Order: sequence, then C-alpha cells, then structure tokens
Amino acid sequence: MINVLEENIINLWREQGQQWLDDLPAILAHLSSKWCLTNLRPVDNMSWHFIARADSAEFSAVCLKIGLDRDVLKDESRALDYFNGQGMVKLLDQDQDYNALLLKQAIPGQTLKDIASRDILLAMGTFNAVVDKLQSHALGKSQEGFNPVASWLTVFDRLPNDALPNQLIPKASLLSETLLTREDSLSVLHGDLHLDNILSDQAGWIAIDPKGIVGSKAFELAAFDFLSQDELRRNNASELFLSRVKQLALLADVDQSILLDWIFVRLVLNACWMIEDNGNPRQFLELLNLYS
Repeated sequence: MINVLEENIINLWREQGQQWLDDLPAILAHLSSKWCLTNLRPVDNMSWHFIARADSAEFSAVCLKIGLDRDVLKDESRALDYFNGQGMVKLLDQDQDYNALLLKQAIPGQTLKDIASRDILLAMGTFNAVVDKLQSHALGKSQEGFNPVASWLTVFDRLPNDALPNQLIPKASLLSETLLTREDSLSVLHGDLHLDNILSDQAGWIAIDPKGIVGSKAFELAAFDFLSQDELRRNNASELFLSRVKQLALLADVDQSILLDWIFVRLVLNACWMIEDNGNPRQFLELLNLYS
C-alpha cells in the first residue's frame, strides 16, 4: 500500500512530494533515534501519511505518523490534545519540524471495518457508541481554536459548478446552507469517522486520525461506511443503503432526513476534495448515484 501513498503524495505535491518521499528514510532514522524506536512496521493501508507501528523503550508499543501537510498534522494534534485519550488514541509526543506524531498503539488494533464485513449491525452499534463517547467528552468544553463545518464547505465556491456532473456542487451547496441553519448542540467532532478510523483497544474501541471540526452529531454520523464495494454493485444497493441510514438514524436518535442530507453533502465534499488533490472522485460519485 505504500504505492498508494507515493501516488497520492506525488499527485498532490509534485516535486515537493517526491523530495519528501526521497527524504523519508532519513526522517525515519532521525525520529527513531530521537524516540528510541525499534522494529518499525509500516501499516498496509497508508494513503496520505506514512504510518508505522514500533516499539519504544519509554512508551512500549507506539505508532509513528509522519506527513507532508503541516496544517493537517497541526489540526490533528490539536484534536488529540482536546480529547486527551477519551474515546480517542492518546498523543504521546510530536515533532513539529518533521510533521510527526508519536501515538499510543491501539492493541489489538482491529478496525471496525473488519467487524462490519461480518456483522453490520454490531459495527453500527459500536460506531454510535464511539460517537457518543466523543460527544460526551466534547459537549460543554470550549471550541476555541477549532473551525466550523462551514469552513470545509467553502470548497463548493472554489470549484466551478461543472467540476462534478448533474449539478452536484450547487445542489450540495444549497442543501448545506439549509442544514447549517438547522444545526444545534454543536461540539468538536472527529470529522472523518469512517470505519477504518475506529480501532479495537484494550480499553475498548477508540478513534484515530481526527480532523477536529465543530459540527452536529448528524454530520459526524454521516461519515459511516454504509456499503462495501461489493454491496455497491448489487441490484438492491439503493434499498440497502437507505435501510442502513434508517437503522443508524434510529439507533443514534437523529432525524433520518437530516442524516441522509448530510451524507449527500459529505459525498460531494469528498469528491470535490479529491478533484483538488488531483485524484479520481469515482468512488464518491458511485455512492451519489444511490440518490438518483
């Protein structure tokens, strides 16, 4: 999977990305020395960051995360500090010069996506429990320093309306304006809580890779992986998708229509980001077809 990381980094950052990839062995050597890390084991699902499990003389089992985008890692560090290990992986240390985070390793570290492939209802219940744990920690705390969801949606203004087919961008832009006026009980959210970002740990299921954004519970829930790629190819994919949206809405006690609308907006948002990152938005467009 490191080839996926290389492709993404080069597509987005071009020469600077290639230089970062070339420098990565030296960066790893420096950080391994600084934090006394041994037995580095890269994970197999890297996309935008280099991530490796490792052993530490001081912290025992850890996870090393290194990125090229300083702002993204800064936002993640702020969110990790905010949640402070409550329903979230624990931040142990960081190196701002190399955009690196040292995290407590989740053990055994199984992803909730693995559970979903066998028992989607169990995965849904676990997902909602993690969302509630994060919400209970965030409600009532200061949101200072975190951006609102509206700041993400400015991408709809940056791209031309025809960057995606079927007037998806103006539809999502208009719908998001309505949704934002109806939001209440805002709190700091993970922001990208798909099933690969929830891992099993000795203390229970925890979230990783937070973005740190202020929004509603429905916006957080809308990141759920409602269909696998195999299910998306079924003739009854739309019916299956809608039934799972209904199940999650009932389980989480949120309005089904609001959840469905936020899913639509998030899919268009992700497709727009993919275009800005010089990637292919196909996977999001396939899911958006379920709305037609």
